[in-house]
Amino acid sequence: MKENLIELYSMKAKLSLNFYIFMVLFGLYGSYKSIMDWENIVLKQEYLFPIMMIVLIIVGITLYLISFIGYFDSKNHKIILKKTFLKYKKIIKLEDILKIETTRLLAVTRAKHLKITIIKSNKDVESFYIMKSNSMFGDDEKMLREAILKRKIELKNKIVK
Repeated sequence: MKENLIELYSMKAKLSLNFYIFMVLFGLYGSYKSIMDWENIVLKQEYLFPIMMIVLIIVGITLYLISFIGYFDSKNHKIILKKTFLKYKKIIKLEDILKIETTRLLAVTRAKHLKITIIKSNKDVESFYIMKSNSMFGDDEKMLREAILKRKIELKNKIVK
């Protein structure tokens, strides 16, 4: 990556994002095994395993689709959101951010996320979740808030002048 990008995630966060893919694969394998052994499940009335596999697939897909790893571009005043194993990339300008806070996704995750709420060009509000890191540079949320406030003040001063 470029030299001016600050990673907003730790290795643990990146592994967690990859683990969500593993959860889905494990759920699909369990579902396949349930389908192959369907007669035995129906006769013994053991429906808990197939239901658990379906829940595992849904939770894994949901968490993977919602979570991002993030980079902060301090020179261009942008946050770049990416996924592992996908070419998906979302760029957010600092001046478009309304709110940033620390939150948890669903009840099944232990990891904390940075929830970034932005305003789109058509006045709609959209939220993105960046997997939070335990940064050596301090709290990422505080760093981003300061950068957002600094950028908004810069833009306000340019408009006034």
